[in-house]
Amino acid sequence: MTRPANLDSYKVLYIAKYFITTPEINIMKPSINQEQFDKLMQDIQAMKSVIHKNQGVLHNILLPAHFKLVSYVWGIGIVLFSLAIYLMCEVYNGYDAIPGYMKTAFYIKLMVFAGIVFFLKRRVLVRSLQKDFPGITFLGIIKDFFSFNIQHMYFPLALLMLLIAYALIRAGQPSYLVPALSIYCGLFFNFIGSVTKLRPYLWSGYWYLSTGGMLILAGFIPPMVGLALSMGFGSILFALLQQEG
Repeated sequence: MTRPANLDSYKVLYIAKYFITTPEINIMKPSINQEQFDKLMQDIQAMKSVIHKNQGVLHNILLPAHFKLVSYVWGIGIVLFSLAIYLMCEVYNGYDAIPGYMKTAFYIKLMVFAGIVFFLKRRVLVRSLQKDFPGITFLGIIKDFFSFNIQHMYFPLALLMLLIAYALIRAGQPSYLVPALSIYCGLFFNFIGSVTKLRPYLWSGYWYLSTGGMLILAGFIPPMVGLALSMGFGSILFALLQQEG
């Protein structure tokens, strides 16, 4: 028998084979009684419930409604911080000319903002999921999120992004890091959208892909303006689309 590509289908066939080959509950024998048949149906139903629950956890984790507030805050923050560093570069005629104390203050504020967004995302996500899955924890959410399919999409893409970033920096072309990051996010969002059939991920993914490509083709758009346009407004777009899917 050829093993199905879908792991859940393989589980179903494996358990069905167990029921058929086990003498006590062999459904292929005419001697099966009603009690054994009822037990078989209960076991199959329990198995289907477990599979459905596991699929439901991932789908619920990725529901865009969980990320509406966080996406707004993150998107607006990216726009403001990107434009702030762009304006400082314009005022002081380059990043290297910006006073050290201003850079330090800027990056401290950026780290504080990123920390606030992380804890806000964690709090909102856990509270939302606990309504349907009591007792679920943040570590449990992370474990359920990185399922087999997502692991083998996320980590190769992340490795590819790191290699591209390294190559761009070595080549003296750091300005292309922004479109590369945008395209990376677009590919990942499109994968999530195609797996879950949640359209906000697809639309946001196409936004990231199109803006990343536009930044590469245009060439003259300052990196920080490009970051605000692609990642900042992309996050805001994702929040606006959260009622779809």
